[in-house]
Amino acid sequence: MPDKSSEYCFSYHSLAESAGMLLGPLCASTLMYLGYPNVCKISAFIFIILVIIQIMLLPEKKSRSDKEKLNLISTNIKKVIYNKRFIILSLLMSGYFITFNQLYLLLPLSLKEAENEYFIAYIFLVYSLVTLAFQMKTTEVCERNLARNRTLGYGLLIMGSSFLFLLAPIPIIFSVILTTITMTFGNLMCFPVALSLVPELSKKEKPSYLL
Repeated sequence: MPDKSSEYCFSYHSLAESAGMLLGPLCASTLMYLGYPNVCKISAFIFIILVIIQIMLLPEKKSRSDKEKLNLISTNIKKVIYNKRFIILSLLMSGYFITFNQLYLLLPLSLKEAENEYFIAYIFLVYSLVTLAFQMKTTEVCERNLARNRTLGYGLLIMGSSFLFLLAPIPIIFSVILTTITMTFGNLMCFPVALSLVPELSKKEKPSYLL
């Protein structure tokens, strides 16, 4: 994708993740009819194939002495610590993950007393559908109209403000759905930009910053 920015690459990553979240449970439910032992065998086979692919694609590791390894680790740690912009981004993304993980914690807990236990599944269904429908368009609009630091900032602000819907005097299921939709749109703005900034702030010399 030479004509597209790195944000588009991570946007496709987000699409794949959402597709997996949407289709994964359906595939798992179908496989359960084959019996638990067969599901385990199929899963193990898939992971073995993925491991083989990784081994084939990953570059060979250079052999180093223990002293060289320690020096390399120490050097990399110093580079991270003294990279102030990277530290700021790390702190911001810590807030991002704390907020985003409420999709799995606070929101399902808010529905604990709902009459229909399947309401919890609506959270992940809404998140997946909104992401699949609007991720690429959101990335395109943000890239065309906003600087990346503003996109990241506005996205985090939208994600944080989404919890205000939980205080609204409306049925909890609607509050949770509105919170999920708003948080998802904030995530659509943040996720591609944040990941594309990592290799840039590390001067593209240490791709391991992405870890």
